[in-house]
Amino acid sequence: PKPRSLFSGLRKHAADNIIIFAARLDGEVIGRHLYVIDEPQATIHHWFSAVNKADFDHNPSEAIHDHAMRWAREAGFETYDFGPAPYDFRDGLFRYKREYGGDLHPIIAWERGTSPLWPVYRFGRSFYRQHINI
Repeated sequence: PKPRSLFSGLRKHAADNIIIFAARLDGEVIGRHLYVIDEPQATIHHWFSAVNKADFDHNPSEAIHDHAMRWAREAGFETYDFGPAPYDFRDGLFRYKREYGGDLHPIIAWERGTSPLWPVYRFGRSFYRQHINI
């Protein structure tokens, strides 16, 4: 979970560059997605999803992505950015995003930890990625 201050800051400093779409079922919100709007690049970036596991069977993410893509097209955006996905093509999130038929773009990330606990963090993350299938 992200701190509430992040969302307060977005609302205060970048309200014109964010949009939130929600899916409802019988009047109840069952999912939300937060997007960052990059007008100079004609791109809408999917940044956060908020869907409870209990509502997965209702497919709110699919409905929200579909609506957001249509909205973006009608608003003149050229690119819909799903955001990063795990590098493993066998991963469910990777396959889900790939089903939409977009282009893959590699992301290069550089990390440097200065804490003495950095090796412990890297080991734990590596273990998690290898042994836990989310």
